Amino acid sequence: MAPASCHHSTTCAFNRSTEKGLTHPELVATASKLLEDEEQYRAKPYMCSERYPTVGFGQRIGPRDAPLSVYRFTLPRPVAETWLRINVALLAGQLVTHPTIAPAFAAANLARQTILLSMAYQLGVNGLARFENTLKAAASGDWRAAARHALDSRWARQTPQRAKRHAMALERGELVGAMTLTANAGEQR
Repeated sequence: MAPASCHHSTTCAFNRSTEKGLTHPELVATASKLLEDEEQYRAKPYMCSERYPTVGFGQRIGPRDAPLSVYRFTLPRPVAETWLRINVALLAGQLVTHPTIAPAFAAANLARQTILLSMAYQLGVNGLARFENTLKAAASGDWRAAARHALDSRWARQTPQRAKRHAMALERGELVGAMTLTANAGEQR
């Protein structure tokens, strides 16, 4: 199985509903389910594609190139699921307050917010913030352009199948296609 992506740690709590009236639990549950599908659970620590020790659902646990031999534990699935939900909630809090991301996040429905959260989980908040053209198009409601800009990126070249699923969901405003398309078994998620 190919290494999964690494989640970059979060520090800010999500404590309010979004502009569209979506409730925090709906967003956390939907994004957590998508990330469980995208990241795939691993009980034992492994090295992700960016060379970080990682465990659970793509949760980074140490510095780049740290030897895996120092991580001698098994993470039970219920713990990994709880850790994921907590981190998704923390990440959502960062997205609603980030000056570059917040306008796009506020303009998005639940499906699109879920995709933006997934991208931030994979790339980090600062990584998502570098998608300036994508975020500007999203904030203005031009979801077709947002999807096109997302696919014109290093991220899309590194994880093409995931990027295509996410771009489709951004454009359509629906998760059905993004969640049911099967990931390419050889792709680094």
